[in-house]
Amino acid sequence: MPNPRSPKAGRPHLRRDDQQWFFDWMIKETGKVFHFQSDGRGRLPRSVRSHDMIAKHMGLSARRLERPEIDPGKIGVYALSFGSFWGMQIAASERRICAVAAPWASFVDKYYLMTEESPRYKQLFAYLTQSSTEEELDKVVREMSMEGRMDQITCSTLLVSGEYDPRAPIEEVYRLFDQMKAPAELWVLADQHHNGSVTMRARTSVWEADIHAFVCDSLRERFNGVPVKHPGQVLYVEPAGAGPNSPSVTSKRRWFD
Repeated sequence: MPNPRSPKAGRPHLRRDDQQWFFDWMIKETGKVFHFQSDGRGRLPRSVRSHDMIAKHMGLSARRLERPEIDPGKIGVYALSFGSFWGMQIAASERRICAVAAPWASFVDKYYLMTEESPRYKQLFAYLTQSSTEEELDKVVREMSMEGRMDQITCSTLLVSGEYDPRAPIEEVYRLFDQMKAPAELWVLADQHHNGSVTMRARTSVWEADIHAFVCDSLRERFNGVPVKHPGQVLYVEPAGAGPNSPSVTSKRRWFD
C-alpha cells in the first residue's frame, strides 16, 4: 500500500544527528518523512524569512507529494515546538494535508518567547533573518502570526500545550484554538511548561518524551480515516489520570473547573 508522508517542521537550533533515531522511529510509525528545519547553520540560507521559508519548502514538499508512491489521502504534518508555527501555516495553505499535529505549541504571538521567556531567541532570529536593526527584526517577527489564519485550516488538527508554558500563555492558546473551524483537539498537559509529556516520565532528551508516540498514534488514526474523537474540545491531561485516548479523560480548561 502506498506510504503516507509526514513533513516535519523542526526546532530552530537542533542538529539533525541529534534527531536521527527519532526520524527512523517516526518513519516506521507513520511512513515517509520529509524534514525541514530553520537552524540557519548551512542547511538553509542565512537570510531566512518566515514567509520565504514557507514558500520554498511548500514548493519542495509539493513536488515530492506528486510522486506516485505517495498516497494523497495520507499526508500529514508533524510540527514540533517553534516548528508548530510553520506547521500551522502550512496546514492553513495546503489543502492536500490530511492532518496536522503541533505539540509544544509555539504559534502564539512571538512577543512571549522573544521578550519574556527567552530573549536569546531574539538574538538567534536576528542572525537568521539578517536584520540590521531591532526595529527591522520586530517587523519580521510581527509577520510570524496565526492571527486570522486559524480558521483557514481545514484538516484534522491536534494541538498540545503545557498549562504553564511561558512562551505560549494558555489563554492565548485557547483564544486561537477557539478560532478554528476544522475538527481539532487541544491537549493541555496539566502543571507542565514547555517540552511536556503525557506521563512526565524521566528522560535524558526531548526525543525520548512520550508525546511523540501519542502524536504518531493520532496521525496514524487520521491516515486510517478515524475521525477526531473530541472535536472542538480541550482535554486536560494529568500525569496520574486518564490519558488523552481514554474514554474517561477530562474535558476542561482549568484545574479548578
